[in-house]
Amino acid sequence: MHFWKKPLLSTVTAALLLFSLSACGQRENREDYGSAEELHYSAVHTVLPYYDAIQAACAAEDTLYYVSAQQTETGVLPTRLYHFDPAAGECTPLESFDESHKARMQQNNELLEQIMALCAGPEGSLRMAAACVPRLEGSSCYRLFSLDPEGAILWDTRFPEEFGPYPVAAMAADADGFCYALSYDGTLLIADSQGEILLCEEVEGTSLAPLADGRVVLLQATADGALWEARLPDPKNGGSTVIGSFPAPQAGGPEDVRLCAGKNGYDLFCGADLSLYGLRLQTEEQEGLCQPILTWLNCDVEGTSLTALAALEDRQFLVLSSSAALGAEGALLQWHETDPNAEKTRLTLACRQLPGTVSSAILRFNRNTPDCRVLIRDYGVLRQDGVDRLTADLNAGTPPDLFCLEGIRQTPLIQKGYLEDLWPWIDGDEQLTREALVQSVFRAMSIDGRLYSVTGGFTLLTAIGQAALTGDSPGWTLEQFSAARDAVPELKSICEARNNTQEALLEDLVSLYAQSFWDPVQGAASFDSPAFLALLEYAAAYPSEKPAGADSAQWLAEGKQLFAHVEIASPIASRHSQLRLTGRTDTTWIGYPGLGGSGSAFRPTTPLAMSSACKNKAAAWRFLRTVLLPEHQSFDRAWSLQDSSVGCMPTNRSVFDAMVLEMQSKPPELTVSYVDPYGTPVELTGWSSAEGEAFVRLVEETTQTRSTDDALAGILRDELRRFFGGQQSAQSAAAAIQRRVQLYLDELA
Repeated sequence: MHFWKKPLLSTVTAALLLFSLSACGQRENREDYGSAEELHYSAVHTVLPYYDAIQAACAAEDTLYYVSAQQTETGVLPTRLYHFDPAAGECTPLESFDESHKARMQQNNELLEQIMALCAGPEGSLRMAAACVPRLEGSSCYRLFSLDPEGAILWDTRFPEEFGPYPVAAMAADADGFCYALSYDGTLLIADSQGEILLCEEVEGTSLAPLADGRVVLLQATADGALWEARLPDPKNGGSTVIGSFPAPQAGGPEDVRLCAGKNGYDLFCGADLSLYGLRLQTEEQEGLCQPILTWLNCDVEGTSLTALAALEDRQFLVLSSSAALGAEGALLQWHETDPNAEKTRLTLACRQLPGTVSSAILRFNRNTPDCRVLIRDYGVLRQDGVDRLTADLNAGTPPDLFCLEGIRQTPLIQKGYLEDLWPWIDGDEQLTREALVQSVFRAMSIDGRLYSVTGGFTLLTAIGQAALTGDSPGWTLEQFSAARDAVPELKSICEARNNTQEALLEDLVSLYAQSFWDPVQGAASFDSPAFLALLEYAAAYPSEKPAGADSAQWLAEGKQLFAHVEIASPIASRHSQLRLTGRTDTTWIGYPGLGGSGSAFRPTTPLAMSSACKNKAAAWRFLRTVLLPEHQSFDRAWSLQDSSVGCMPTNRSVFDAMVLEMQSKPPELTVSYVDPYGTPVELTGWSSAEGEAFVRLVEETTQTRSTDDALAGILRDELRRFFGGQQSAQSAAAAIQRRVQLYLDELA
């Protein structure tokens, strides 16, 4: 055994302003798959049984294997290994695994705590990495198991101590049956086909990938993210050799995607969030390739929750996805010479990113609407032709029907009239009305009385402080802030240390305050106004460096700090923040000084928009309205006192009110105790009626959204850093910002 370590602004301009992309690799059509625009896939879905979660999964030959476990108060029990046959549409638990793993664990005097990874071995066998704990005394360990196709354990090997404490992040087996396991901290273990450990060392690589020729390589993104470097490990001597690179299909590294061996001219298939790509290794002898094969949502697959992927014969793919919204599903993707949905009304949705709530909305709409489908146009982060294609679409008068504005700038689209006003559609809807929504959110999202996007969720950006210092009513002027600051001689900090600097405040000035001083639709700005000068004076009160020995919670509790920044994603999260940050309940959601209204701002999650050039606006509205309905918002979110990790609050008023009522229905004496992510014990109780009403008022009195424009942000950062650095006065900074912003608006117009 070998153990060692080694060191580790025309129309085209408006379109280009939407986002910037890097290269993905040369487009090339493959004889066996065609181009992405010509491919027509459909999926045969099978709902799969599982407990609370799927721990690990893999494809072996033409079948799927996955492990599901149930979380209980005493640990993770039981654990089941399932076998899914897509041809028969059958999924069965492998009883042989139940019997053999219990016997093996009895023999090792251990308990199987968690299965971390699963991969295919030779001749239909499996390899499994699991964390095990001793029944009585001793240290926990990781074990490598070999299983036959029926799930019976053939042998097991204990990981050496050199592997370290980090769990297995990726696992693969090569054509010779050698098994490769990579930890989250970059330690690679290699075992032969009989379980003998050959190597355990630190390596350069963040993921493992099996290639079409049977080799297993280490992958790691280059510094610019444009390529994934492929290294071939040496099981006998250690180290690795660079054999080429793959063009990266998306931002992030190979650890963020699902990988499987390629077929038909591809070395590797990559399942990214939006699409499936075929990759070919770039070497001195051949050019690299990153070819889109299919878009997941266009064939009714939840790509953001992909758990396993395999390429089969006849251009078929086998996938397993698992999400809280849709459960576990196995799908066989079949290729057709013609589009199986050609007779349906088709709506194209342009996106750069596609969050899970939008994905699930599209899936449910497509599955439940027999005459209409929403299809994704992927203008992804690293697609070489993304900007060119979007520019061409906009210039040709053939834009997408819908936009997901996550990561896409709204300002140029509004300036050029590409977005539809959605207020008339809400007003004309038989079920949805303005009163059926949390109106303050949509009023804040409106621009000059027009609503260019809708959202199913929102968070609230605000600040919390001691009522005795800040007052007990949300919202305060800059003058009131100054008076409160001057009234506390022992003041240690304005806000918590990480946000208590001019540089940190700069981001608030960019995203929260700046929108009050410009109107991109009308092409006007007022950064030279007295109100903006007063804001700069407020900013000047912040220190240039963090205070020493900062303890935000203690200072807030002692009245030595005015407020702390908070982003509220649910009522229970607001209570959590209140107690964690202050340790007391006599607090006020005071908001940001001088922001207006409640002093708070909304952050809409995943805003969706309709193109003004959409040829079937009624069908487009049929989809958009689904994200505003109670069934969608209740389906995607679990409102409970015990859940402080809910990602956003609902914009449907009935669901929002139900959430608030749930918090109020918990009597104050009913306490939920837990340890927060920071290791702090927290005791949470429900709201009183007064607290519930105060929270509703806070939401209803909020008048702004947090929004950013990259060009505006760049101007503000340039000039305000000069102001903070003493290189120019407040008046000079304001004048410079006004001049540059007006030039930018004139150019857009």
